[in-house]
Amino acid sequence: MNKKTVTSLHTFFKTSKNILVWDGNCKFCQKCIDWIIAKGGKEKLFLIPFQEIPYPPMSDDFKKKCIQSIQFLKPTHEIFTGGDAMTEILFTIGYKKIATMIRKPILRQFIKYLYIFIAKNRSFLSRFIRNK
Repeated sequence: MNKKTVTSLHTFFKTSKNILVWDGNCKFCQKCIDWIIAKGGKEKLFLIPFQEIPYPPMSDDFKKKCIQSIQFLKPTHEIFTGGDAMTEILFTIGYKKIATMIRKPILRQFIKYLYIFIAKNRSFLSRFIRNK
C-alpha cells in the first residue's frame, strides 16, 4: 500500500480521523472492535471492515494486506499493521502509558509475535468468545 491509497481512503470516507481497517468476517476481530468502541474508539477512529471498502479506493494489493492483518492509517500517510497497529489503537483510545511502554524495542517485538500468533489462530480463539 502506498500514500496514495491512504489519501484516497481518507478522501473517499471524508474523514480526518485515523482509519482502522479490519476483517468484518472474523468473530474475534468483531469482539476486538466492540471493545474499542466501548472504550470510546468510535469517536476517535473511523472503523471499517475491509469488505465494505469499494474498488477504488480498495485495491487488490491493499485487500491482501487487510486479509493478513489490521491496517491503521493516519491522515499523515503513516501506515501501521499488525502489532504496531494495536499499539497505535491503544494510544488513540487513551492507553497512552501502555502504548508508550510497548513501543520499546523488546516489547514491540513481543507484541508483533503475539499479534502474528493471534492472527493465525483467530478462528480457534473465536470459539472461546461468548455472545451476549
